[in-house]
Amino acid sequence: MGSMNFFSYIFMAIGAITGGVLYDFVSPQLPFLLMIAFVVPEFLIILRFVHEPKKREQ
Repeated sequence: MGSMNFFSYIFMAIGAITGGVLYDFVSPQLPFLLMIAFVVPEFLIILRFVHEPKKREQ
């Protein structure tokens, strides 16, 4: 559990630095457009492969 949080924070820091660099040196809109470009396929994958568990009859 602790290592999962550690790596999560490391990747959040990398994302913040990358977003700041893209914002400052490329375009202020680019980090937000990339976020949309990454979120839409993730959402479609979740819709396709993650299903609610079937309810058991009691």
